[in-house]
Amino acid sequence: MEEQLNTLNIKSKEVGLKMHKGKTKFMTNYENDDTIQIENASIEKVQKYKYLGKSTCMKDLTKEEVDIRIRAGWSCFGRNREIFLDKNMPLSLKKQVYDQCILPTMTYGCQTWSLTKIIGNKFKVAQRAMERKILGIKIKDKIPCKNIRQQTHIKDVVLFAERQKWNWAGHVARMSDHRWTKRATKWQTSASDQEADNLCDGATVSRKQRGDYGTERLVTEIDGGLTRRATSCSGWTKPRRIVGR
Repeated sequence: MEEQLNTLNIKSKEVGLKMHKGKTKFMTNYENDDTIQIENASIEKVQKYKYLGKSTCMKDLTKEEVDIRIRAGWSCFGRNREIFLDKNMPLSLKKQVYDQCILPTMTYGCQTWSLTKIIGNKFKVAQRAMERKILGIKIKDKIPCKNIRQQTHIKDVVLFAERQKWNWAGHVARMSDHRWTKRATKWQTSASDQEADNLCDGATVSRKQRGDYGTERLVTEIDGGLTRRATSCSGWTKPRRIVGR
């Protein structure tokens, strides 16, 4: 890794770029890579780092990232409280500000999340609390969430995140070059038959339909079908509407 970073440093200089040694960090799953030297400067080894507002780590930090996004959503809500808490402000304007400012803030980077039920509930709890504040009601009033949503008409945060994920999947499927985004998405290890069954389940393919397909062939079949569908933007939006209904 040290050799690669030194090569990157040299190539960067050739095009007029300079590596900031103080801001450069490295992360690895190899225990023996303790220090890296670049031009007699030590590069710090970290367990996780934040880049473009998103935490990156060897472990799954989705739950931690969701908590960060929810706090960011509340922070954005607070900056716009004069709009949301103004009783004379029309709900239509509050909805517009919420959908354009709060939702993108809360779901930033959601395209790569695993939206589990626990994560979905976290988002729903936060969004319901915001909606109650907008309407000026309290949880002890025991007004059903359905009735609250009928008044605010705000987009559901979980469905919004699912649409974002589906749009991103279509974007990746349409990629025709060899950038890392698509290469990492299609990368696979040596999988067992059980993993092949899991792939079938995830793609709504039954064991009977799979027959004696190996995992590699199955992944190729699924990927080919999705890629062909993604080439048509109108065809790709049909499953998205099913997800977001």
